[in-house]
Amino acid sequence: MRTRKRAAFIVASAAVCGVGMLAFSGSASAYTFCVPPAPNATQGNQSCVNGSITPNTGLGGGARKNISLFTHVATKYLNPGNRSAGGFAKQVTVLYDSDGTITALPQGTVAMVANKTIPQAYAACGPNGTDAYVSPPGTISGKASTAPPSNFGACTMVFQGKDASHVTLYTRVFTTPNSNPTCTVSNGGGNVTVVLEGTVANAGVAGFGKKLVTPLPSGITLPLDDFWAVVKRGNYVTSNCIGGNSKIRGIFVYSVSTHPYETDTSNSSQPCT
Repeated sequence: MRTRKRAAFIVASAAVCGVGMLAFSGSASAYTFCVPPAPNATQGNQSCVNGSITPNTGLGGGARKNISLFTHVATKYLNPGNRSAGGFAKQVTVLYDSDGTITALPQGTVAMVANKTIPQAYAACGPNGTDAYVSPPGTISGKASTAPPSNFGACTMVFQGKDASHVTLYTRVFTTPNSNPTCTVSNGGGNVTVVLEGTVANAGVAGFGKKLVTPLPSGITLPLDDFWAVVKRGNYVTSNCIGGNSKIRGIFVYSVSTHPYETDTSNSSQPCT
């Protein structure tokens, strides 16, 4: 197993490259995004994870506060789109710091948003639907893109899943090369909807509390190489920063497990007080 540690910013697949857990529609310029190294024949694909919590101050001494959680995952594939050569992700697991907690919300299942445009999906699971949204009302969670050469842009939304142990990850893809869609809940464009179901469970690793495990079905025809999202809704996510930093870990399993496509692990952390 290859392990890369990134101490640079922070904490925190989506979709077809990895899994981002949770998001809101803050400006992308407000966040820092990790960039994987270039893939090569010796090490194969390269992946990274990073993110942040807001606020990250005033949390010390055990005082728990409601926070927003930004998560970003990215992959550079050696052979993008070639499943037999490791050009897809098979499963992505994101581990979150033990200082954080999440609270269950109403349901928003995969079936409720499958094949729907953004406005249709938001109507089904937003404030006027099942009320399963995990972002401020009226906002998109984040963005995504497919791997070269298509570079299709996409918009992401995150909903509570069928129960407290599941999360519904919605992605609407705009199949124009190098597209950069304006992601709002009123944008009815896009051509393809990809919906994934992630499972939330105890991390089982020292220093981490919960993990989000998202399998990526073989029926997906284009690998996403970048996915980010932010979640913030009341006390859905809280933190008390007991350890002085907020950690995140990403574990990427690719479509083949032979060398050089072994599991990648990426770590990141953000100071908090």
